Amino acid sequence: MPITITWTKRDTSSSDVHVGVMASDHVTVRFTLPPKKPEIDTQWITSIVWRWLSHDAFASDLATSRLCGDLTALNNMSADDLAHLYRDVMTDLRDRRTLSSR
Repeated sequence: MPITITWTKRDTSSSDVHVGVMASDHVTVRFTLPPKKPEIDTQWITSIVWRWLSHDAFASDLATSRLCGDLTALNNMSADDLAHLYRDVMTDLRDRRTLSSR
Protein backbone atom coordinates (compact mmCIF):
# COMPACT_ATOMS: atom_id res chain seq x y z
CA MET A 1 0.00 0.00 0.00
CA PRO A 2 1.60 3.36 -1.03
CA ILE A 3 1.78 6.10 1.57
CA THR A 4 2.24 9.84 1.15
CA ILE A 5 3.70 11.74 4.07
CA THR A 6 3.82 15.49 4.58
CA TRP A 7 7.07 16.62 6.17
CA THR A 8 7.54 19.84 8.09
CA LYS A 9 10.37 21.34 10.11
CA ARG A 10 10.56 20.68 13.82
CA ASP A 11 9.69 24.27 14.70
CA THR A 12 6.51 24.18 12.58
CA SER A 13 3.36 23.70 14.56
CA SER A 14 0.14 22.49 13.05
CA SER A 15 -3.39 22.70 14.33
CA ASP A 16 -6.87 21.56 13.39
CA VAL A 17 -5.66 18.13 12.28
CA HIS A 18 -8.52 16.14 10.72
CA VAL A 19 -8.15 12.64 9.34
CA GLY A 20 -10.77 11.76 6.75
CA VAL A 21 -12.34 8.41 5.95
CA MET A 22 -10.56 5.74 3.93
CA ALA A 23 -11.24 5.88 0.20
CA SER A 24 -9.76 2.84 -1.47
CA ASP A 25 -6.21 2.87 -0.13
CA HIS A 26 -6.08 6.63 0.58
CA VAL A 27 -7.06 8.85 3.46
CA THR A 28 -7.12 12.64 3.52
CA VAL A 29 -5.30 14.45 6.32
CA ARG A 30 -6.19 18.13 6.59
CA PHE A 31 -4.35 20.56 8.87
CA THR A 32 -3.57 24.25 9.34
CA LEU A 33 -0.07 25.71 9.30
CA PRO A 34 0.53 29.19 10.74
CA PRO A 35 2.04 31.84 8.46
CA LYS A 36 5.75 32.37 9.07
CA LYS A 37 5.87 36.04 8.15
CA PRO A 38 3.64 39.00 8.93
CA GLU A 39 1.48 40.47 6.21
CA ILE A 40 3.03 43.21 4.09
CA ASP A 41 1.66 46.71 4.47
CA THR A 42 -0.38 47.69 1.46
CA GLN A 43 -0.58 51.04 -0.23
CA TRP A 44 -3.99 52.21 -1.40
CA ILE A 45 -4.15 54.30 -4.54
CA THR A 46 -7.31 56.27 -5.11
CA SER A 47 -6.96 57.00 -8.82
CA ILE A 48 -4.55 56.73 -11.71
CA VAL A 49 -4.94 58.44 -15.07
CA TRP A 50 -4.43 55.33 -17.21
CA ARG A 51 -5.12 57.17 -20.47
CA TRP A 52 -1.75 58.88 -20.02
CA LEU A 53 0.02 55.52 -19.99
CA SER A 54 2.28 55.01 -22.98
CA HIS A 55 2.09 51.26 -23.60
CA ASP A 56 5.26 51.29 -25.71
CA ALA A 57 7.26 53.20 -23.11
CA PHE A 58 5.93 50.98 -20.32
CA ALA A 59 6.86 47.83 -22.28
CA SER A 60 10.32 49.22 -22.98
CA ASP A 61 10.87 50.11 -19.32
CA LEU A 62 9.64 46.68 -18.23
CA ALA A 63 11.94 44.91 -20.70
CA THR A 64 14.98 46.68 -19.21
CA SER A 65 13.87 46.27 -15.58
CA ARG A 66 15.27 43.78 -13.04
CA LEU A 67 12.19 41.62 -13.68
CA CYS A 68 13.13 40.98 -17.31
CA GLY A 69 16.87 41.62 -17.45
CA ASP A 70 19.25 38.95 -16.13
CA LEU A 71 16.82 36.16 -15.25
CA THR A 72 19.57 34.04 -13.69
CA ALA A 73 19.77 36.67 -10.93
CA LEU A 74 16.25 35.61 -9.89
CA ASN A 75 17.12 31.91 -9.49
CA ASN A 76 18.10 32.05 -5.82
CA MET A 77 15.45 34.52 -4.68
CA SER A 78 12.72 33.36 -2.32
CA ALA A 79 9.05 33.73 -3.20
CA ASP A 80 8.85 36.67 -0.78
CA ASP A 81 11.86 38.35 -2.39
CA LEU A 82 10.36 37.86 -5.86
CA ALA A 83 7.03 39.31 -4.69
CA HIS A 84 8.81 42.37 -3.22
CA LEU A 85 10.83 42.85 -6.41
CA TYR A 86 7.68 42.59 -8.55
CA ARG A 87 5.84 45.09 -6.33
CA ASP A 88 8.74 47.56 -6.30
CA VAL A 89 9.45 47.42 -10.04
CA MET A 90 5.79 47.60 -11.08
CA THR A 91 5.09 50.45 -8.64
CA ASP A 92 8.07 52.39 -10.00
CA LEU A 93 7.01 51.82 -13.62
CA ARG A 94 3.41 52.74 -12.87
CA ASP A 95 4.41 55.93 -11.09
CA ARG A 96 6.79 56.97 -13.88
CA ARG A 97 4.35 56.27 -16.70
CA THR A 98 0.95 57.30 -15.33
CA LEU A 99 1.58 60.48 -13.37
CA SER A 100 3.24 62.56 -16.11
CA SER A 101 1.04 64.70 -18.25
CA ARG A 102 1.18 65.13 -22.03
